[in-house]
Amino acid sequence: MSTKAKRIKPGLRFTNGGTRLTVLCFTETANTNLALLFRPCDGFFITVRNLTKGQGVYFWDWGHYYDDIHKAAHDYELRKKDL
Repeated sequence: MSTKAKRIKPGLRFTNGGTRLTVLCFTETANTNLALLFRPCDGFFITVRNLTKGQGVYFWDWGHYYDDIHKAAHDYELRKKDL
């Protein structure tokens, strides 16, 4: 495997602190990004800003949690306009 970090894109699966997450949507600008994540352990969808990987762990500045994919997708689309 390459020493390069995996590029963040839809379909990327990763584990943070024992919690599995999947990137469903991802939008990137020159300065920031927005992602919609799915957390299967509890069924939550999370809209996150500035998803980054550092030292094997993914971080984000903030997240909004939803138990409904439609509400999460709506939030993602609204926030994407503000990027």
